[in-house]
Amino acid sequence: MNRIPRSVIAGIVLLIVAAAAAQAQQMGEMGKAIAQPAAKAAVLCPVTNQPVDRNIVTRYRNRWVYFANQDALQKFEKDPTQYAEGVKTQWEADKPLRVQVKCPVTGEKPNPDIYVGKGEEAVFFASDEAKQKWVKDSQSYEKKLDDCYTFQTVCVIGGGAIDPAASKEVDGKTIYFCCPMCYDGFMKDKAANLKTVDEQIKANRTAYVGRVLEKKLGEAVKKETPKKDEPKKAEGGAKQ
Repeated sequence: MNRIPRSVIAGIVLLIVAAAAAQAQQMGEMGKAIAQPAAKAAVLCPVTNQPVDRNIVTRYRNRWVYFANQDALQKFEKDPTQYAEGVKTQWEADKPLRVQVKCPVTGEKPNPDIYVGKGEEAVFFASDEAKQKWVKDSQSYEKKLDDCYTFQTVCVIGGGAIDPAASKEVDGKTIYFCCPMCYDGFMKDKAANLKTVDEQIKANRTAYVGRVLEKKLGEAVKKETPKKDEPKKAEGGAKQ
């Protein structure tokens, strides 16, 4: 029986090590992709294909759609199906950074059809009765609002959007899944998966704060910028 040369064995070992390293790197990149939002892509209006104004928004199929201007919004509302591809592109670029999982009045799962406000400032409720209580005395419930959101928006096992009803307490933390079946997979490598969730929450919270600040800055600039037909005010008072 002929022996296999040592050089061949060494080559095979190197190939196995390289393959294992490549697989480990790939798994690491997959974890990062779930933990962190993708690089920021331009959020474009489905009608004009221009950057959106987040103050111009409508509700469509239980999600928000943003537009470049009021004319684009009006065109969309006349025939939403005509702009289905543009909506799909916008939603792919504009992943949610947080999810409301509880009603601030009842603590129950919110109904996507019952809300006040619009866009990212909208607040959802479990029932019409809860909504009316909020409208009458929102200050009594606003302090509970922050606890109604999670910055974990993606299931780290299935990779899909979380379902607020599919959650489990793990080491004192509420972990959300896209379906109940993902829990067993999560527990098989609990420490690593908890770390991935923490990284996702941190990344989404940072991005959300940045988006809020960007929006407020845009509103402030828009407010201070005079309209084209508006005459500039004289500085230093009126001339004598």
